[in-house]
Amino acid sequence: MIIGIVGSQGIVGEALAAGFNRLDFTVICHDILINTRLIDVLTTEIVYICVPTPSNDDGSCNTSIVESVVDELYKLKYSGVIAIKSTIEPGTTQRLIDKHNDQIVFVPEFLKERSAKYDFVFNHRLLLVGTNNVNYYYLVQRSHGQYPKDSMRVTPVESEMMKYYWNTFNATRITFANVLYEICQSNGAEYDRVKEAFLRSSDMPDEYLDVKPELRGYGGACLPKDVLAMNNACKKLGIPNKLFEYIDKENKLFKKTVFKGMRK
Repeated sequence: MIIGIVGSQGIVGEALAAGFNRLDFTVICHDILINTRLIDVLTTEIVYICVPTPSNDDGSCNTSIVESVVDELYKLKYSGVIAIKSTIEPGTTQRLIDKHNDQIVFVPEFLKERSAKYDFVFNHRLLLVGTNNVNYYYLVQRSHGQYPKDSMRVTPVESEMMKYYWNTFNATRITFANVLYEICQSNGAEYDRVKEAFLRSSDMPDEYLDVKPELRGYGGACLPKDVLAMNNACKKLGIPNKLFEYIDKENKLFKKTVFKGMRK
């Protein structure tokens, strides 16, 4: 199988390239940081787009790079399936389908930045494919080999929402854990022992709940911008909810004390 990756030098792009190479597929990469051209991927059966989607000034997701890559692929008459991996505002994939055709799908990734290559191969719980075309779903499945433990086909907007669901839920868990940590510190309870008891009494996985004086609020390339994007979405859709705004504000307070311990 011949697979293309646009944005191959980023965290997700590098993880995909390493994983697909392990499956003995032919992987053709393009990135502005290396000496390649977009035309190089035209011979592939499927191309994964893994380019940045930074925050706009209002917190919304900037999809301009993704959209320009998709537009250029159509100008070059690319005939394969275009699979978007970059986090994008819900509705973006369908808008691009309406503009071009249905060979565009959304396939979110759920990788940790510090272990992206490992997670893609050995900790791939779910392959989620946003498409209304079952043939494209099977093609995406085939490109991922035996890595995913499970797979599911949903609509493009449902897959886009799932990506935000995952990232903002993890940001919420981190914020919740930090608040409970401070309460434990204030009344003499050992947070790790309280957390252990909670985990032993529930089915909740031990993820995103670690808190230590030097390990406080969330950061990285994904969680901060995705919380802002969902906050902006609430405003745009007229949903009177301040949850994401509060999470962002709380996290900024934790960051201020990341090396100083408790807030005053």
